[in-house]
Amino acid sequence: MKQNIFSFFGKLTRTAFWLTFLIYVLIVIAFLCGVFFSGINVKSNTFIISHVIFILFMKYLLYAAGAKRITDAGYPWYLIFLGLIPVFGNIAVIILFCLPSSDIVLSK
Repeated sequence: MKQNIFSFFGKLTRTAFWLTFLIYVLIVIAFLCGVFFSGINVKSNTFIISHVIFILFMKYLLYAAGAKRITDAGYPWYLIFLGLIPVFGNIAVIILFCLPSSDIVLSK
């Protein structure tokens, strides 16, 4: 799970993916609770820039993990971008995340 976390290539089992997803959700909740309870001025430019950088970094890690999970299921990694299609794309990506691992080896 820890190796090559920034790469879109490789494989990630269902268990490892969902643990990664859970950690992602917990980090985002902790970040939002910290912002809410700390009394930070959310309209300041520094906060907005740091928040955008944090969210983009977290999204990149989640997309990389998702691409590896889809590859592990035997499909091309770029199907992760189906999630950009409103509603039906997200459902399709969730279904792909839930598929069992495959022995099919896809070329990069």
